[in-house]
Amino acid sequence: MRKLARPTAFAMTVLALGMTSGCTTTGEPPADDITASAPMTTPATASRPIDADALVSLERKAAYEIPTRNQEVIADGAVVFKNSSDTAIRIKQVEPVLGSGGNGLEVVGTKIAPLRNASDERVGIRRQFPPSRSVADRWQDAVGAMIEPESAASAYELIIGFSVQTGTHRITAIRIEFEADGLVFHTDLSHDLTLCRMATPSSTAC
Repeated sequence: MRKLARPTAFAMTVLALGMTSGCTTTGEPPADDITASAPMTTPATASRPIDADALVSLERKAAYEIPTRNQEVIADGAVVFKNSSDTAIRIKQVEPVLGSGGNGLEVVGTKIAPLRNASDERVGIRRQFPPSRSVADRWQDAVGAMIEPESAASAYELIIGFSVQTGTHRITAIRIEFEADGLVFHTDLSHDLTLCRMATPSSTAC
């Protein structure tokens, strides 16, 4: 199991998506499975040389609590970002940053999918990893993926598979290490996801 990072401070700005049973949130009304795709925001960020702030989150604020079933793997696609620099970058590592928990949480896999425009189908958060969705033909492994500048690609959805063995775990950011022009950077994209084992079949919160 991968060792997970723990910050001392973090920003909390994440996706606002709809919810259904088995998950609570402070976002918008429910639509499909755990979340539905919300429109992406577009910060006014000018193109610039590569630096640690090159990856910019395009999500609205929301917080999620998801009780998980035995041996269930959650697909967390609630992080969408763009490369605001003028340089293509290569992802070297993806890991969750924890505010609490850690022991008993496993990262099963990480995928990434380009979003060509605002109408592209999103994964969001679902109770299957990888989800059986039509976007599957655009997925690739996140580690090693090339992230093009925003002039060539509108955005990317990061999809992480989480399995909870024991305990309650709050993920407060997703840390991405990336390489460009022979330099290595890392950035934390804000997130607010709490995962736990389901106490009863009707549990909707941790």
